[in-house]
Order: sequence, then structure tokens, then C-alpha cells
Amino acid sequence: MRVGKRLLYGIANSFGVTLNSSCILVSTCQDVHHNLALEDWIYENASFVEPDTKSSFKWSHSLVLLWRNRPCIVIGRHQNCWVECRLHEALSNDVKIARRRSGGGTVYHDLGNLNVTVFTSRKDYNRKRNLSIVAEALKENFKLNVAVAQRDDLILNDKFKVSGTAAKLGSKVAYHHFTLLVNANLDNVKKYLSQSEHGIDSRATASVRSDVANLTDVDRNITFSRLIEPLSKAFAVAQSYETPDLWTYVDPTDESAFPGISGLASKLKRWDWVYGHTPTFKVQRTFSCSIQDEIVQIAVSLDVDHGLIRKSELTAMGSSNRELSANVIKLCADVSASIDGLRFWPGDVKELENKSFGSQSGDLMEWTKCLLDCIYNTAKGN
Repeated sequence: MRVGKRLLYGIANSFGVTLNSSCILVSTCQDVHHNLALEDWIYENASFVEPDTKSSFKWSHSLVLLWRNRPCIVIGRHQNCWVECRLHEALSNDVKIARRRSGGGTVYHDLGNLNVTVFTSRKDYNRKRNLSIVAEALKENFKLNVAVAQRDDLILNDKFKVSGTAAKLGSKVAYHHFTLLVNANLDNVKKYLSQSEHGIDSRATASVRSDVANLTDVDRNITFSRLIEPLSKAFAVAQSYETPDLWTYVDPTDESAFPGISGLASKLKRWDWVYGHTPTFKVQRTFSCSIQDEIVQIAVSLDVDHGLIRKSELTAMGSSNRELSANVIKLCADVSASIDGLRFWPGDVKELENKSFGSQSGDLMEWTKCLLDCIYNTAKGN
């Protein structure tokens, strides 16, 4: 299928985009933030009902987007990324972290994972119908035993989850998106998503872990490229599309095709969205440190709101519960006061190493290093 320069039928002429009648779009981009931005752009500009002054184009049926990303972790809108994944380990291995606009749980993406987004009117929103279309296409074209589960997941061979699902519902437009594990690195799924909570008390939406498998575990010949045509045909038949081009390739980084999309991608990359949008949570951890050849216990308590440390408390206890000096107690209070208002982020805590906490010599310097290390490792998730 050639790359179509003509994009979406019905886009406002003021955008200066030539029209096309393809109802299945395939993203040529493999960056998670730009692909999520394309979802946002279509959601904000499309109308599947009578158009109003704010709508850019109208469809009488659904619009389907197929896309995939380089390695990344995508968390739901209302989730806590410090709980859902091994944050520091992922970032250290160049695995991006993204927060999507929809709810639902955390998923790992790589080029072996196909993502499907189905845009409809709010009235025509139907998860099970969308999943059934994909399940039937997999059965018909690849002879796979795939069924739609009660939780609106796709299950392979009555046991393994191969698709997770989430949605965003507006007053007029809705979209349902879901993953499809084709040939993803399942070792990375376990590696990055098997996170212990590290003393975090959070009311954020928690993911539900399941046994997963790839479609290639059953048929090694299945690839992203081989799925495009059967899935496109399945959606075209189900929605009675009459299109000259079954699908069209689109580039979410093309500002001329999608005016304003660069700004949407920039917003999705911002720290205050990816991390700062995390619901309020509390961290309580205890560390053991060696100071002046003595093992001491440091208890760290942090209240985090919108990614910022709003309240902190550091408590130190020497061996045999002996009393600590007034200088150590004051140091704990001074360090605690210094971290209040900081982002709950290792780099921000690290910068405190250059801060002077009054007269420091001998054991107080060791105490300072110990306290900052404890806070740093708390933010890091170690």
C-alpha cells in the first residue's frame, strides 16, 4: 500500500490538507509521545455526529488507528508510576515513560506490540464490538483461538492475555484503544512492570497483573506488517466502509498535516504530566546506615502531591536506642525542611548535596550524607 499524502476525508479546508476517504490510519512514527498526541489530535478535532463550529471533520462511521512504539511504559491517566513500574531501571535502559489520557492499567510497549485505537461517537462507543472484530480476524486469517473476556481483554487459548484495553469518553467523541501482543519482549514486561511498592501508600488506580503470551507463540509467521491488511479489511467490512484506499500511512510528527500536534506531543512529555499528575501518595521507609562505625536507623516519611514533596519527616535512631545529640536532631529537621517543596525526583534530591546545613564537621557530615542518600534512594525506588 502506497503512503497516502491525502489524509482524512472532511478535514477543514482551513487546515490546507487534501482530502482522502481512507478510514484506517497506520502511523509511521514509533515514538510513544507523538502517537499519543495523534490520538489527542483526532479526539479534539474529529466529530462523528453533526459537526459544530469547533469540529474539523465528520465521519459517519468509526476511524481506526494502528500504531506501535519503541520500548516504553505507558501508564493510565490516574496511576502512580512509582508503584506501577521499576521507574529508575526503565529510564536507565532508555525505556521511555508516558502517561496517556485514558484510564486503565500500565502496559509495556515495544515494536512487537500492535496498538489499535477506534474512534467513534460517544453514542456508538462499543468495546466488545471492536475487540470481537479483531478476534474474528485473527481466527479467520491465522487460525488462532482468541476470545473476548469479561474484562474486555483478548485471551489466547482460554488462558493467556494478549490484549489490554482502555478508553476515553467525551460528551460527543470517544475512543477505545487496546494492545495486541504480537512478538513483544515478555522478559521486559516482567522486568519493568513487576514493581514492589517500596512503602508507598497510594489510592491511585492499580493495574491487574495477568499471565500473558505473544501471538507468535502459536504462529511465528505473524508480524506487524502481516496484520495490517486483515485487520483493516475486518474493520472495513464491519463498518461498511467504501474506500478507494483500505488504509493510509500517516506521520504524527507532520505539523502541516496535523496543525498543533507538536504542542500536544510536548505537553505529553512534560514532567508535570508524566509524573506530576500522579494522585497524592505517602512514602514510609526505613534505612540502615553506618555512621562512625555505628549502625543507625533512618525513618523517612514523605507526603507527595502532584509529584512534589509537600511534607517530610526524618527520624534517626542510634544503636541500643541511645539518645542522639541535639545537633543530629536539628540536622534531621533542617534536611527535612530543605526537601519540602522539591519534586519527588532523584536529580532534585541529588542537588542538595551542594547545600550547606550549618556547621558540619566529623560525624555531622556523615549524617548529612546518610540522610540525603536515604531520601535519594526513596525517590529512586531503590
